[in-house]
Amino acid sequence: MVLKLNIDNETLSWIEKKGAHLTVKTLKAGGCCGGGPIELATEIGKPDERQFFEEIAFDRITIYVQKGINAKDDQLTIKLSGFGIFKYITAIGISRF
Repeated sequence: MVLKLNIDNETLSWIEKKGAHLTVKTLKAGGCCGGGPIELATEIGKPDERQFFEEIAFDRITIYVQKGINAKDDQLTIKLSGFGIFKYITAIGISRF
């Protein structure tokens, strides 16, 4: 599977200013009676255990995507949200079914 990444220029520049490395991984949200949904989490930087991640060079940055993520239509959208010092990156596109 070749994963397609959608990243706008503002997001790309922000990640580059923060060191040019982004990690995307799964996070199981808490819940009762069988657990919660699987969500995507992002962190600036390289993952500690890189063998569990696919390394994707994208323009001027490198994105590490956890292996086995089931992305809808084999695409993930990486997006910058927030304002000022409260900016953060989200990853959207996990397949729910």
